[in-house]
Amino acid sequence: MALRIFISYDHQQLALAERLKADFEQRSHEVFLDPALHHGDDWARKLEEALEWAAQDLLTGRFVLLLTDQAVRPDGFCMKEMAYAQSLKLPVFPVRLEAHVKIPIEIIRHQYCDLSTCLPAEAHGEVFQRQVAKLIENLENNENEYEGLQSGLLNRLQPLDFNYELHATPHFYGRTWLSDKIQAWLADSQAAQIFWLTAEPGVGKTALAAWLAGQLDAAVSVHFCKDGIAEKNDPARLVTSLAYALSQRLASGYGESC
Repeated sequence: MALRIFISYDHQQLALAERLKADFEQRSHEVFLDPALHHGDDWARKLEEALEWAAQDLLTGRFVLLLTDQAVRPDGFCMKEMAYAQSLKLPVFPVRLEAHVKIPIEIIRHQYCDLSTCLPAEAHGEVFQRQVAKLIENLENNENEYEGLQSGLLNRLQPLDFNYELHATPHFYGRTWLSDKIQAWLADSQAAQIFWLTAEPGVGKTALAAWLAGQLDAAVSVHFCKDGIAEKNDPARLVTSLAYALSQRLASGYGESC
């Protein structure tokens, strides 16, 4: 079954993205890379159209995100592409290229293909191709399954999914006074370790938390309690979800080792 694959990457990784594209195409899959766009094109609209092309059939559509520090900048195109891909329900397949990259909160529950110790590819030909072969197998089977400690932690801790809460309010405006207070709190090493915000239901606490999670580098994990959903109100599940998210921030990483 031929897939439609959208590769999202920062342009410093163009050579690697093109190499992956060639590997995918050898398996008769269709691949979109944005260098196909021409000068003068409406880039944002063309990228939306390409994502919609990939999402026409969710059985065959795939979104591959090459994780680098540049790619995961909150204000960058890659994060906007990922948010739109998720709104279209495209399956996301992360590929880590840098060992210390911050995994976006929106996909922290995903296992990922780890190429960070296999680069440059020319110096690690056999192990690099083995990792790419596993990535292609997962793309074709529509699963993110990798062996190793990362997989073991995911199965053992079973972190909860907060994609709905993170994307329920895509456009958040105002409250700059509150954002300034939070930034000041983060910058003050003598401040209390808890920032406690209370307000009446419906005034935007969840929207603010979701917005901050995407904007602050200091936000390494989130947990949203949800009325009527027992597992999201369970203290034990809160601890295990936070523990898994924090484990993904460790400098050594928990991806598949090359």
